[in-house]
Amino acid sequence: MKKKKIISVIAAVAVVASLAVGSLAWFTSKDNVTNKFSTISTEEPNNPDSGIKIHEDFDKETAGNVLPGTNVKKLVQVKSTAKYDQLIRVKIDKVWRDSNNNIVDSYYTEKVDSKDAQGNAIKANKVTYYSSKDNSVNIPQGATTGKLDTNLIQLNFGNNLSGESGKWIDNTKNDEYYYYNGKLQPTQETAPILESVTLAKNSENIYKGLKFDVVVTAEGIQAVNGAAKDSWTKAPVTIQNLGGELSEK
Repeated sequence: MKKKKIISVIAAVAVVASLAVGSLAWFTSKDNVTNKFSTISTEEPNNPDSGIKIHEDFDKETAGNVLPGTNVKKLVQVKSTAKYDQLIRVKIDKVWRDSNNNIVDSYYTEKVDSKDAQGNAIKANKVTYYSSKDNSVNIPQGATTGKLDTNLIQLNFGNNLSGESGKWIDNTKNDEYYYYNGKLQPTQETAPILESVTLAKNSENIYKGLKFDVVVTAEGIQAVNGAAKDSWTKAPVTIQNLGGELSEK
């Protein structure tokens, strides 16, 4: 009897031990760290294109009554509204507009019936302006066609635009842009890129009554980590080097 009792106790202990092994809670460790980052901001954090502003001193009154040879003040600078250093480039487009404010680049003239001051029947010239991209234009038979010349809209840059030693670099033969030769720090302004606009003295009567726009588009890019080399691939080497080297991806 004694032997059986001892065995049964041992057996019972063995069962308890077995149950304990199945329900063990091991000592473990756990940790985590959250590092919060914020991209650098501008004065307009909800506008993804913000970071620069074009500042200009423009003589609107004179611009509304331009004659050939008239010089219209249009002083253009770019100001940084970002909180980081930037490189700046500017594109300037010139377009002609008709009396209805439509962009036009071509014209045709035709002879139409009219009357002179005394009421006599005559043939007069009628000019119609149009865009060469408009396929709906029907040019009358016998009409004379021509192209409007945007080179008659003359941009006066002053002394700031020169070679790679100037304050602005003319790279328009490569990518249509003018590049500011330096880093623009927060709140700083560039030197003026444009000072005035002139309608050429040799502008003919065909341009009488037309309007024209000078459209300035400025772009900025961060001046570190090789952003200019990566994105502005046709920029002058001087500008690309200002933006540092490309970071490893």
